[in-house]
Amino acid sequence: MEYKNIITVGTREVVLGLKLAGVSDGIICDGRKAVDTVLDLMRTKKHSMIIAEEEIIKYAKRQEIISMNTSIDPLVILIPAYGQDIKEPIEILAKRTLGIDIRKFNQTQDKNKQSARESA
Repeated sequence: MEYKNIITVGTREVVLGLKLAGVSDGIICDGRKAVDTVLDLMRTKKHSMIIAEEEIIKYAKRQEIISMNTSIDPLVILIPAYGQDIKEPIEILAKRTLGIDIRKFNQTQDKNKQSARESA
């Protein structure tokens, strides 16, 4: 997959918060308009990753939810809105969306670093 760019779709707080974190593109909207925006962005394939608030699922149809949850190009990541509890730990999110077990990946990286230090 070719790297393009990342965009955020959500409330003002989320878009501005992620802008401070380095995600420069963002569209401020919520509810059904946010669902339509994410689906339009998925169709255009101008972005590698779409970050949206998981709150939009309340306004999406079943097939739209499936489409967002299974999209790889672009990758759609649904995050909790500001002040909401995290329902899905990052390890599970990475496994579901990327197919990567972060815990095993980190253990492998640590072993590789240790082996490199020992052989130096």
